[in-house]
Amino acid sequence: MAGHVYRSGPFVLDATSRTLHRDGELLPATPKVFEALLLLLERGNRAVTREELASRLWPGQMATEANLNQHVSMLRRLLSNGHEGERCLVTLPGRGYQWVLPVEVEREERATFVPAPVSTAPSSRYRWIWLTAGLGALAIGSAALAFHPWKSPERTGRVATVEKLALTRLPGSAYQPALSRDGSKVAFVWDQEGRHEPGVFVKGPEDDEPRPVSRGEFEHSSPAWSPGGRELAYLRYETSAIRVVVHPERGGESHAIAALYQSRYGLDCRHLDWSPDGTTLAVDDKLDPTESFGIFLIDVRSGIRTRLTQPSEIIGDVDPRFSPDGSRVSFVRMTDRFKMELVTVDLKDRQLRWWTHDGQTISGHDWSPDGSQIYFASNRTGEFRVWRVGLNGAAAVPTGISSANPVQLSASRSGSKLVYSDVLDDLNIWRLDLTRNGKDGDGWSRVVSSTAEDSLPQVSPDGSRLCYRSDRSDDGQLWVSDIDGGHASQITREPLRPVAGRWSPDSRSLVFNDAADRRMYRVDRDGGPARLLGGTGAHPMFSADGRAIYFNDRGIQQMDSDGGHVRPLLEFGAVHQKLLSPDGRYLYFTGERTGTVIWRYELAGGKVTEVLNDLLSGYWGAWVAGRRGIYYLGADREHPGGAAIYLLPEGSGTAVRKARFPGPLPPIGTTMWSLTPDERYLYCVRVDRSHSDLSLVEGLR
Repeated sequence: MAGHVYRSGPFVLDATSRTLHRDGELLPATPKVFEALLLLLERGNRAVTREELASRLWPGQMATEANLNQHVSMLRRLLSNGHEGERCLVTLPGRGYQWVLPVEVEREERATFVPAPVSTAPSSRYRWIWLTAGLGALAIGSAALAFHPWKSPERTGRVATVEKLALTRLPGSAYQPALSRDGSKVAFVWDQEGRHEPGVFVKGPEDDEPRPVSRGEFEHSSPAWSPGGRELAYLRYETSAIRVVVHPERGGESHAIAALYQSRYGLDCRHLDWSPDGTTLAVDDKLDPTESFGIFLIDVRSGIRTRLTQPSEIIGDVDPRFSPDGSRVSFVRMTDRFKMELVTVDLKDRQLRWWTHDGQTISGHDWSPDGSQIYFASNRTGEFRVWRVGLNGAAAVPTGISSANPVQLSASRSGSKLVYSDVLDDLNIWRLDLTRNGKDGDGWSRVVSSTAEDSLPQVSPDGSRLCYRSDRSDDGQLWVSDIDGGHASQITREPLRPVAGRWSPDSRSLVFNDAADRRMYRVDRDGGPARLLGGTGAHPMFSADGRAIYFNDRGIQQMDSDGGHVRPLLEFGAVHQKLLSPDGRYLYFTGERTGTVIWRYELAGGKVTEVLNDLLSGYWGAWVAGRRGIYYLGADREHPGGAAIYLLPEGSGTAVRKARFPGPLPPIGTTMWSLTPDERYLYCVRVDRSHSDLSLVEGLR
C-alpha cells in the first residue's frame, strides 16, 4: 500500500515512488507487473488467488487466462537471477501464487533506503506518470484526432511529470507514425478494417479529421516527411514492385522515383526516411530475392540508388532513420524474426556500430532532437518498453512508455515530443475449404484464436488432431487440440523452447527442436516429459515408416527414430521446410530463407529436381504437398500487391489460382501449411489485425 517500503531478500519495493530495486539496481517493472508484485508483498507469505490477482490488475474488467499467465511470466523473468525468481515466487496448483521470502514492511517516513545509482545519464533521474483523466474528451466523434497544446514537464525533485495524450480513436488500426520536423503534424498509416487498402493520412492542428494523402487501389505504407514539411514520401505496393512515391502534403500530383523489391515479408516497421538536407531518402531493399535486405540511399531528383549496407545470410537491415545532422543512419539488423540489434552506419566511412547486444526484438526506433541518444522499443525485459541509449557509450535505460504489444515510434526534431503506436498483429490459425469454388473470401474459417500468437499448424496423419505453437501460457510452447481447435492442451514446458512439432506416422508422438540450442526431442501427443534425441539440427520430421527422423544440418541428415546412428541424406547447403510426398517416395524442400524454389529429392534414387520457382520470397513454409499437387503461396496475379494460394497439379507446369490470401501477410518464420488427409482443408496462419491508436508524450530528455 502507498506509504510503505517492502524489503524481501535482495528486493526493495517503494510503494510511493513505485520503484523496485534488487541489490541496489533499479529494475524496469511495467505498471501491471509492479502491481502484481506489490499485491504479493502486501500479503506477506499468504497465498494470492488467480482471481484476486486478475481483479487487482484489471479492476472491473474481464481478464483472460493468457493475459494473467503472460504477466506472471513477465514478473518471474524480471525477478530472476539464474533461478532466483522461481525460488521467491511459487505457483500453488489450482489456487494461485505465493511469495516465499521473508517480507519486512517499513513506513515511508522511517525508511532510509537510498538506492545505488544505476546510471549517470540524465534519463535515470525521471519517473513517468501517466495522466489519463479526460482522455476521452480528446476524441472528436469516433474517427477524429485532437492535438492539444504541449505542456512542459513539472519538476518535483527528481521526478518529472510527463503527459500522455490520445491522438487517435479511429475504427481500424493507426500505425507507422511519422512526426513532421517541427512536431506540428503527424503522418500515419490507417487500415480501416477492410473498407480500403491501408493508406497514408495526415493530421495537423487545423484538421478535424485525418486527411488522406495516398490515393488509389494500392496498399501504402512508411510515410516520411520532407525537411520543410511540404511533401511526404511513402511506399506504394503494386503488382510487380513496390514504388517509392513523393506526394505534396496538401494535394497535387504524386510521382514515383524508384522501384523496390516486391515484398516486405509482413514486416510492419517504417521502411523509409528523408534526409535533413532534403536530397536523399534511406530505404531498406534488396536487388535479388535471395539477398538479405540492406539499406540503400536514393537520390530524390534522379532516383539513383546507392547501397549503404550489405549483410548476408540473415533477414537483413530494415527501419532506417537519419540522424538529425545527417551524418549517420540508424537501422535494425534482423538475424531472425526475434533476434535484432540496433546499429548505426557512418555515411562517410561506412563504419558500423552496434548499440545493443542482446538479440531481442526491436519494434521501432528514432533519434533524439540533438542526436545524442536513440530511442528504441524492445521486449528485452518481457514487455515492450521504449528505451534510450546514449551515443557516449552509456548503457540503455528504460523510459516510462510500455506496452504488451510491439511499439512503433517517431520523435520530433525540435522539442521533446514523441508519438507512438502499439501494434498487435494477432496471429491465428485458419483453415480454407478447398472444395469451395466461390468468390474470394469464401471457405475460410478460424480454428485456433487467442490474444497470443498461434502459429505453425500441423495436422496429424489420422486427421483427428492439430499441433501448433502458441505463447498463450509463456514463451512459445507446443499445444495439441482436436482438429477443430477444441480441447487444447499444452504438451511442452519450460525450459524448452520448441519450434515446430511434426507428427509420427501413427499420430501418437511428435518431434521438435529447441530454438536455443537446436537439440531435438520427442514428446507424446498427450504431453509428459520430452525425450532427448541424439545430435543437433532443425525442423526434424519422421520418415514415412516412422523408423527414421530427417533434420536440417548442412543439408538434410537422418537418424534412427530412437535418436541413434546419425548419417547424411542430402548435401544441399541451406534447407528450411521439408515435406514428404503422400506416397513417401519424395522429399520436397525449400532452400534459402528468401528463396522462391521448391525442390524434390527422390529418396530411392537420390535425384534432385526443381519443381516450381514461384513461391513468394521469404515464405519458405507457406506450401504443402498433396496427392493433387503442391499448394503454395505466390504473388496474386489478379490483385496488385497481394498474395494468393495456388495449386501446381502433379505433372503440370501451370499453376491454378485457388483463392486470395486475405489480410496482411504473416511475419516471416511464422507459417507452415498443412493438409487434412482427405485434402479438403488447408491449415495456415493468418494475421487478424487488432485495434491500435496513436498516443503522444512530451518530456523526453
